[in-house]
Amino acid sequence: MKSGMPASEFSAFMDQDYELKKTICRDFLTNKKYFIVLGDIHSDKIWDDLRDILPDCQNGRRILLTVGNPNILISFQLESGEKIRLDSVPTGGQLTRIKHEDWLFSILYHGSKSLEILMQEMVYRPSSLLLLSVLELPFNLKVCCLYMSVLHEHFVISTRQLYQLWTAQGFIPHNCEETTEKYFEELINRGFIQVEKRSAGGTIKACLLYSTVWDVLATLAHMMEFIMMWDQSFKPFNLFPHNKSLTKFVSVEPPDMYYNSLLTTFVNTHLALLDCKMICKNFKFLRVLS
Repeated sequence: MKSGMPASEFSAFMDQDYELKKTICRDFLTNKKYFIVLGDIHSDKIWDDLRDILPDCQNGRRILLTVGNPNILISFQLESGEKIRLDSVPTGGQLTRIKHEDWLFSILYHGSKSLEILMQEMVYRPSSLLLLSVLELPFNLKVCCLYMSVLHEHFVISTRQLYQLWTAQGFIPHNCEETTEKYFEELINRGFIQVEKRSAGGTIKACLLYSTVWDVLATLAHMMEFIMMWDQSFKPFNLFPHNKSLTKFVSVEPPDMYYNSLLTTFVNTHLALLDCKMICKNFKFLRVLS
């Protein structure tokens, strides 16, 4: 919208709530010919929004999507109506006509292996391209990204809590909230973070990590000794237990005095008095407790 609207109209557009923005966007694009590229799509929740926003005026408009999660294609059908399978998409760059409800697509899979084989391999081997994209991040953005691996895949966290954790860890220069939001938006744009919940005004309220992203971040964070899980033997900078016995964890002997962060992702877990005493006794340099 920013690239297509006059500046004055775009400013007024940004002041509207999320649902009204979708309506304005649709009205603006009606009868216009457009070519829109959406890169690295990971969630099948996108189709409802696309249907609300992008009018099908049969005037030559086109949308190009690159898919980051091949499993999204399972919800599609071949033109014959047959449900698509990961092994039914041909390799070698052949176009296949598929559809999703009333949307028609031409899919181009440019690979030497079937999607089925590729998905099996992805379970055991992190994507080298994703790993490279993490390593290329600026330092402050990189530590914020690696920190996300403590949340585990599909663990939903409020953006407000995530901002507080990043700031408490010292990842945000001058503790600037505007910088925190900028980092968050950048990680979304780069395909690391998935938006899970928005307010009526479009503000992002909660997020999570894609499975493939978590695999890479967790592996890299362990290799760099940036975080530690309970079953790891090295001595890292941060400590994040994920075992179900917190009391057993905080009473480990001998205690390591240099851990500065203790984060658990248990649901509805409250620290017992014994846990609090053990934490105070064993972790003298603790600066973040969540």
